[in-house]
Amino acid sequence: MRKLSGELIVIIVGVVCIVGVAITMYLSRPTSKYTIKTEFSTYCVDTFRVYGHGVTFTSVDGKKVVVQGNFEIILNK
Repeated sequence: MRKLSGELIVIIVGVVCIVGVAITMYLSRPTSKYTIKTEFSTYCVDTFRVYGHGVTFTSVDGKKVVVQGNFEIILNK
C-alpha cells in the first residue's frame, strides 16, 4: 500500500470538516415558521395571535405564553 502524503491528509481532513460544518448548520436551522424575540427569551412557534399590544402562542414545550411590550417577530424562510 502506498503511504498518503501529508498534503493529501490535510486536504481530506479539511473537506471532512467543511462537510461537518455544513451539515451542522443545516440541522440547526429553525424548524418553526416564526421566531419571537423578547428582551429575555427567544421562542420558535408555528402560529401566534395578536391581541392589542401583545402576542399569545404555545411554545415548543407546550406552555401557553403571552408576550406584551417590546418583541420582534421574525419569519423563518
